[in-house]
Amino acid sequence: MVTHDARAGSVAGVRRVARVDGRIWTVEELEALSPREQDELFRASIVRDLAEVPPELRPLLEWVRAEVEARIEGRDLPGAS
Repeated sequence: MVTHDARAGSVAGVRRVARVDGRIWTVEELEALSPREQDELFRASIVRDLAEVPPELRPLLEWVRAEVEARIEGRDLPGAS
């Protein structure tokens, strides 16, 4: 099962990693990019058509959808009964 922590993780000898643009980037690689390159990479990684969500991220998408629906219905708000 995919959880919200599946987006980044630790690898021996690497501080953190992130999956962006179909590959895994280390913090060091991302920091080596110019701010403009980082922004372009980030913008290119945004999926606007749900049909284009990679299959391995669909469980995460369903988890987020359930969380949002719970908030909308008021079940997950502080003090809600």
